[in-house]
Amino acid sequence: ARVAGGLEAEPIRIEGGTFTIEGNGAWLVHPNDDALRQSRLALNLSGKNIAAVLSALGYEPVIEGESLTVGGELTWLGGPDEGFLERADGNITMRMDEGSLLAVEPGSGRLLGVLSLAALPRRLSFDFSDVFDDGLGFDTIQGDFTIDDGNAYTCNLGMEGSVADMGVVGRTGLGARDYDQLAVVRPHVSNLLAVGGVVVGGPAAGAAMLLFSQIFRKPLSTLGESYYRIKGSWDDPSVEQIQGNDLDAAPLRNCEAFLADAITESLKP
Repeated sequence: ARVAGGLEAEPIRIEGGTFTIEGNGAWLVHPNDDALRQSRLALNLSGKNIAAVLSALGYEPVIEGESLTVGGELTWLGGPDEGFLERADGNITMRMDEGSLLAVEPGSGRLLGVLSLAALPRRLSFDFSDVFDDGLGFDTIQGDFTIDDGNAYTCNLGMEGSVADMGVVGRTGLGARDYDQLAVVRPHVSNLLAVGGVVVGGPAAGAAMLLFSQIFRKPLSTLGESYYRIKGSWDDPSVEQIQGNDLDAAPLRNCEAFLADAITESLKP
């Protein structure tokens, strides 16, 4: 529809069999500069059968699971073109329940680069590949992302699983297609010891308990964590284990302030 200053689409609704997308969008004259055009987009996706949803959206089905929800509100200069994420600002939230990260090569199904969790299982300090041939199981994957000038920052991307919990903080470059993140992995030692027996894993840790509160707000270096720095391109990320005494814990304990400074620094010429 034509509106003051441009065009608006509301409602937007997409039915995909296993998923539904609802939202709205607009392409308008910038409110502060008549010479500029600005687009905005707000969408919410909910779906069942995560692998089927990813396939329908054109991604490799590198994650299997019961349900997926994603919501986002973005704005950017210019029209609704293919490369809008490289200059967008806004936020994205996501949650996946009851599934597994499949054993895939780096670069497969990049999911906009936000799921660097998929790069970790092959490099963990404990090895359960013989038991979990179908991938690393999870109860919940959840995270919030602040999008700023084509970069996605998170302070709470986390995975809860019966064998291990993981948490990630840092930056993903949506334009540069790179990572600069810190990850913490905490194995459930009692569950790992049960791998050779009848039971693998115990009761779920509780999907409502975010990994951010499980790991980042407890004392570090006391509960068997491993620490990793994730850097480099989406296609070939470098995942380097860091010793506890070499870890700068400030980004973990005060992530919001740390990333606010990082965003400010990124805007400088």
